[in-house]
Amino acid sequence: MRALHAVHRPTQLNYLIFGNKVPHLHTYVLPRYLDDSSPGMPLDPFIERPVDPADFEDQIARLRAVVGARNGSTT
Repeated sequence: MRALHAVHRPTQLNYLIFGNKVPHLHTYVLPRYLDDSSPGMPLDPFIERPVDPADFEDQIARLRAVVGARNGSTT
């Protein structure tokens, strides 16, 4: 969670945990911001939020760098 805070700087994080049909959990971590469409309320799961592929790859690289730095990795 520290890496998400470091990279995305959310106001808060929402956690969704499901374990419906099989004995394992699906966990979603949702960064929330003051300019969300409905701050303080649940996000609408049916609204598409497309992400530019290049931006997505950049976010992944930044998260990996933060996690690697915290774990002593240089790669």
